[in-house]
Amino acid sequence: MRTALIFSLLLPLLAWAADPIPVTVKPLSELAIYPQLEAPATVVSINRSRLSAEIRALVTEIPVQVGDAAKKGDVLVRLDCTDYRIGLRQAGAALDAAKAQRRLAEYRLQRAKALAKSSNVSEELLLQREVELTALKADIRAKAAALVSAEENVRRCEIRAPFDGIIVSRAGQVGELAAPGNPLIELQDVSGIEVSAQIPGSYVASLWNAPEILFQDDGTTFPIGVRVIIPIRDPRARTQEARLVFENAAAPPGAAGRVLWRSGQAFVPPGLVVRREGALGVFIAEDGQARFQVLPNAQEGRPAAIDLQLSTPLVVDGRVNVSDGSPLRVE
Repeated sequence: MRTALIFSLLLPLLAWAADPIPVTVKPLSELAIYPQLEAPATVVSINRSRLSAEIRALVTEIPVQVGDAAKKGDVLVRLDCTDYRIGLRQAGAALDAAKAQRRLAEYRLQRAKALAKSSNVSEELLLQREVELTALKADIRAKAAALVSAEENVRRCEIRAPFDGIIVSRAGQVGELAAPGNPLIELQDVSGIEVSAQIPGSYVASLWNAPEILFQDDGTTFPIGVRVIIPIRDPRARTQEARLVFENAAAPPGAAGRVLWRSGQAFVPPGLVVRREGALGVFIAEDGQARFQVLPNAQEGRPAAIDLQLSTPLVVDGRVNVSDGSPLRVE
């Protein structure tokens, strides 16, 4: 009697449970979103050089000011070159004298060889003449090297721009003594520039594959492209540095903004994500039943990446009432 009563009470519930649940479905292609991703970035110069003297001399002229543009090869600083020009003339004179001595030694050796044929010169004297000529040739090579060094010192009396750039600071002053290693001029490259961005590790693949990447600075956007993503990850920030180049117009060095791109990975809106048995995912309509698809990296309240074909039908309305394996009635 009691069993029959319980069965009569459960029968409507069992019938209800077996009834298909009304839902609406849409293909993933209609629901997928491709969120815009971003990362902090700064425009950096490839070259920013602090130029110093290579010799010790007085500064006689600095023909540039902060903010001036300089072309590669322009003179930025002139040093007092009096002593070095004197050294150059001395080195040239010493080389000429050594060459003259070599001509005399060559004549003496030839004379000694001629006399040796008639046994009028000893072997010791002949050997002495050969040694004298060899020593003079070595001396000429040393004096030629000294001349090159003196020419180089004279060249160093002018500090020239190693690349096109802008003068960003001027530490040297006319009349002060310049010493090697002490910066006199700071020059910043304005044509060789890149964007340096810190990319979260999970975004690296999407940045590589992004069809369009922009650098945004104060509301202005510039098209850019990836040059390289450095394969080293910061263990604390969990980011990798990407270097990107401007495709057309460029932002000025030092500009701080953001790199923007759209993910090529399909995401589902956060409203479609439901929790079942502690996992987050979406419901797929498959053969008249609901199948729960877990999304491993999903977070509540945020779009979730999904790796399914765009034709996959997802349960939209009625998803909160279904469980894995529930029969469905698509409306």
